[in-house]
Amino acid sequence: MTWPKGPQLWPSRVWLSLGVFGATVAVCGTVLLQSQIDTNGWLPLPVYPRVSNAVEERAVTQLDDFKSWLAENQAPGFVGELGWPLGADQSRWNAVADVWFQSARQQDLWVTGWAAGSHWGDYPMTLYGSSQGQGIDTARATANSLETALNHTHLGLYGVNVAGMEFGTQLTAQIPGEPGRDYFYEPASSYNYVASRGLTLIRLPLRWERLQPELGGPLKDAEVVAVRQQLDFAAAAHLRVVLDCIIMVVIARMRENLFWVPSNLLRTN
Repeated sequence: MTWPKGPQLWPSRVWLSLGVFGATVAVCGTVLLQSQIDTNGWLPLPVYPRVSNAVEERAVTQLDDFKSWLAENQAPGFVGELGWPLGADQSRWNAVADVWFQSARQQDLWVTGWAAGSHWGDYPMTLYGSSQGQGIDTARATANSLETALNHTHLGLYGVNVAGMEFGTQLTAQIPGEPGRDYFYEPASSYNYVASRGLTLIRLPLRWERLQPELGGPLKDAEVVAVRQQLDFAAAAHLRVVLDCIIMVVIARMRENLFWVPSNLLRTN
């Protein structure tokens, strides 16, 4: 028997029992995920992770809901901020991340962990930090789960948020702050380090008001040059980039419940 080639939809909870007289497949649940047939006609079966506590189960259930929505709407998926804290219970949080990635492997998801940067200090959600504050050069214990996931076969792209350009949430378009003091751009070495860890994707958050201080007005040349330089650094390190343009006035009004803004993601190669 040979499987048809091309993308196929499989239920996410599948057990395969192999015996002398053939194979029996038991299906539980209705969540669909997209898998890919390889060139030999073999279909890699989804593996449902074994959860050991309620936190792990909730993490997997929430991801299943998202995968189901993607399948129903035939949409690509992107998880922009996935994080777990560094601390005394580090091993337990890493276990939660491990089962999450096990559930995500055969879905064509782009995932960027939170976060990496030269100026995070002892922030507990840091995956990759800096030993001297001059460039990303250190992997924290929280990065273990992300890098373990990279070493397993998976369909999507995995990476990290390189954050710093969006710093200064209390600043305004009129008072945008000073680069190098209130917000930060990374040197080329940071992107090279991220790529050296096996990551292929980065998400770059930035404050749009710094690029365009006045709505409908011209872009600020210095900021455009700085952002383009970050993109050039990423390209030289062979990293794909998702630019996350944060508009603080919109976020402020959303927090005030004045209006709701739908989130649309345009994914390009």
